[in-house]
Amino acid sequence: MLELPKTAVLAFDESGVVEIHADATTAAIAYEGIDVESGVVSFFDADGHGLDAHFITPNEHGSLLRFLKWVKSGTYTLVLAAEPEKPIALAFSEAVALEKNEWFETLDALMAHLRSRGVVVDFSP
Repeated sequence: MLELPKTAVLAFDESGVVEIHADATTAAIAYEGIDVESGVVSFFDADGHGLDAHFITPNEHGSLLRFLKWVKSGTYTLVLAAEPEKPIALAFSEAVALEKNEWFETLDALMAHLRSRGVVVDFSP
């Protein structure tokens, strides 16, 4: 396996799947702004710091005849969160699977790597 790049972004989705992206741009392309805004996915950098979406183009919501609702996904970049919604350790406690990637074969291997870099990945309430 390859060394995890410092630019890597970890995406935790609400179903418990963790996906590793090479950088913030790749991560932002992978998830629609609507999903990010609604909290379907949480992002962290390779050091375990939370990332927030900064919307360049806002999501649009509307309806036709009050019954047919529509949404248009905006565009965003990922920036370091001033106050992360949740710590990465809590995100890992909710994780159940790691999406196939070029860096790690298992969720445990990813967590061990981050631990070795000083990232707290074990949640204790």
